[in-house]
Amino acid sequence: MEAFYQLESQVEQNIFLRGYIKVKEVKRRRLKDNSKIPRSRSFTYYFRRVGKDDISVCKKYFKVTYQVRDGRLYDCCCKEQVSLLIDHCGLHIPGSKIDLHRLTNLICILSN
Repeated sequence: MEAFYQLESQVEQNIFLRGYIKVKEVKRRRLKDNSKIPRSRSFTYYFRRVGKDDISVCKKYFKVTYQVRDGRLYDCCCKEQVSLLIDHCGLHIPGSKIDLHRLTNLICILSN
């Protein structure tokens, strides 16, 4: 959890959170009435133990541990922010994008 708060930007923190959330397609879509739009994704939240398997936790515990709100988790999972695309001019990488060196450092942190 300390690694999460040491990250400098919100984009890096969102990438960190996304590394601990698995997104799956919903297996069954059954609604009694047509008043709601059926879910298309199912989220599973995990904590990593060093040298052991991941621990599955509920959404509420995950949110309380990292002190994030529902909207931020939704943004992490549904809006893919991880992008290293160069803008259409091809002259520079936009300032809002994470550079490759920082991304590889973040991936190293997540893999440990």
